[in-house]
Amino acid sequence: MKAYFRLLLIALVLLCSTSMMSAREGPLMPGKWPAGVKVTPPDRTNTGIEVAGGWPSSRRQVVGLRFYQKGQLSACSGLLVSKKFVLTAAHCTCGDRDFDITNSPFSEDRWVHGKFVSRFGNYDCNAYPPRGDDLALVVIDKEIDLFLNSAREPICGSYGLLSDIKRAGDFYPNFPRRVTVAGYGFEGDEESSIGLQRETIVDVNSFACADPIARHFMCKPFKEFVAGAVPTDGMVRDTCAGDSGGPAFAVVEGNLIPVGIVSRALPVQQFFPRHGDCGSGGIYTLIGRIDVLEWMRKSGVSEGGTDPDCAPPVMK
Repeated sequence: MKAYFRLLLIALVLLCSTSMMSAREGPLMPGKWPAGVKVTPPDRTNTGIEVAGGWPSSRRQVVGLRFYQKGQLSACSGLLVSKKFVLTAAHCTCGDRDFDITNSPFSEDRWVHGKFVSRFGNYDCNAYPPRGDDLALVVIDKEIDLFLNSAREPICGSYGLLSDIKRAGDFYPNFPRRVTVAGYGFEGDEESSIGLQRETIVDVNSFACADPIARHFMCKPFKEFVAGAVPTDGMVRDTCAGDSGGPAFAVVEGNLIPVGIVSRALPVQQFFPRHGDCGSGGIYTLIGRIDVLEWMRKSGVSEGGTDPDCAPPVMK
């Protein structure tokens, strides 16, 4: 409740101020390795969680991306939408166009190579804020392992999430009250916590960004949504820097239904400002839209299938 009133107070303050978060702050900026911190993370028992208020996750559809941006080793997250394509945030592709990609802990050093394909719509790397177009596709040159068994089975040809993403459009106007979010980013102020996949459940505060406060925070109506702006069950839960590009999803009848992609922090005072710049909510790009689906198809993303012997194991 305190966080809710804080959000309202900040909204009033911002009405009298033109000061806004720059296009490279918070989750809009990829997670960057601090100087002196190795790529291999320390023992996970000595670190916190990557998604604030979250827990360990091993969803093999969720991936981490490692790349260079302005000469700095950086990290984002993404969603494997077919056996060859990763969907991520467009702002994660404004630097190097080559990526190392994994769905394992970064410390295991099991990467495949990825290359930038396209950004959605008219996304401009030099403009802020995004206009519901903070999406990009990366193609991988080798199949990534979706299974958790010792046989190291490859992805079968029919794997794809496009049909499930299309189902997200069926939620309108009854969007889920809560969604699961996942990524490989920072845990708030824990600067060495990057590289382990975590997830949490957050409340959706404005699914269509049609209310005045959401619009004031530059959330694009019917193209983006706000989640994590207030504590969930009394706990601060949010995506942090490095989680950019990671998915927000619902699980329906055992199927993962992606509904959004992490874009940026709300332009408010964040609970964890030092490294993760998170804890007071974020803005997500809606992906179950006709224009997004058409862009993915034109870029080469296949529809995929629902073969139960092909799909990765469901993690509830």
